[in-house]
Amino acid sequence: MEFEALKDLAKTITRNKIKNIEVLGNPGKDQNRVELFYEAIISDKFKSEKELVRHFFKTYDTKNPSYLKLKNKLVHQLVNMAFFVDVNQPAFNDRFKAYFTAYRDFAAAVVFVTRNARKSAVYLLQLVLEQAVKYEFTDLAADVSRMLRTEFARSGGDHEKNHYYTSLHRKYEEKHRYDMLAFDYHETLVSYYLTNVLPIKRFINWLQNIIDELFPLTEIVDTSAFYYYTYTIGIIKFSSINDIVNALHLCDKALSILT
Repeated sequence: MEFEALKDLAKTITRNKIKNIEVLGNPGKDQNRVELFYEAIISDKFKSEKELVRHFFKTYDTKNPSYLKLKNKLVHQLVNMAFFVDVNQPAFNDRFKAYFTAYRDFAAAVVFVTRNARKSAVYLLQLVLEQAVKYEFTDLAADVSRMLRTEFARSGGDHEKNHYYTSLHRKYEEKHRYDMLAFDYHETLVSYYLTNVLPIKRFINWLQNIIDELFPLTEIVDTSAFYYYTYTIGIIKFSSINDIVNALHLCDKALSILT
């Protein structure tokens, strides 16, 4: 981070001081009760919310004001803690780590933009965009390039970067549009497939129409999400008519692209 951006960040945090980030484990007058409430929930000793209320407040009323206050305080602290989840564990692969970090930093950048900390925001957004492009987070790449385009368009000092982020924004909006087209078809047909709401003949005809629309696009669309949804649709179609040979052929083709 450049020094000017660092000063911008430090001044922003100073202007908007947080006396104490409310998370579990912080000392405080009411913290012991919150900790006990948290431990009680994860212990599975209480089979219902009424039992839990009774344990802490001697009433079965889940609308008890004191209980609701304690409950909301715990919810608030748990949400705060979500941003401190340790992803440096063997269970998390590089893509998951990048996904978590990118969206966390994107949230921070949005806060900086709203607090007029433009230099800090641009610095973070550029880091996020790098990860979004690398790991094909097309929706995030579209959002971030849009924000960077806006920032450089209004700064007026760097036409070249403005042009670069404008082009990138248009590119990823187009990619995202195709991803969402395939996603929409995929999720709709999965719902139909699992609930059997359509007669099989109509379902197969509908599937074929989707395939006829999506498969030609594989020649121009190059995102893993689009390939995944499109080939899964094809596999569902062949599986529905017990054509296992062609279903396996599509699986092999998809794997050759996605791995």
